[in-house]
Amino acid sequence: MKLALHDVGRVVGLAFVMMIWEMIPLSLYVGYLMVSTAMGGGHPRPADSRLLFGLIPAGIFSVYGTATYLLLRQFPVYRKLLRDWRTYAAAGLVHALWIAAVLLVVLLDFRIR
Repeated sequence: MKLALHDVGRVVGLAFVMMIWEMIPLSLYVGYLMVSTAMGGGHPRPADSRLLFGLIPAGIFSVYGTATYLLLRQFPVYRKLLRDWRTYAAAGLVHALWIAAVLLVVLLDFRIR
């Protein structure tokens, strides 16, 4: 299979759209943290870290992802995107960028300490 410049542009463009789309549940979670911290007098609620950084964000992302899939699968354009290899290449690029960002933050955090 030959890789054309058009394919690369389409993958990068789709990755940009996916990253914006994935920012929505992340923003919802950050909003939850801000509100719970403001209501908790400076400490987020619940105090259990497994809930705060595990189950609550997992629930937000699961509901958002499921709703997105169930709503968009009805559109022919979305079904066509799911059959295209460029969609999966863009998803891989987006998640590689997320992993790189998290690793950068972790490395910088250890460097500061």
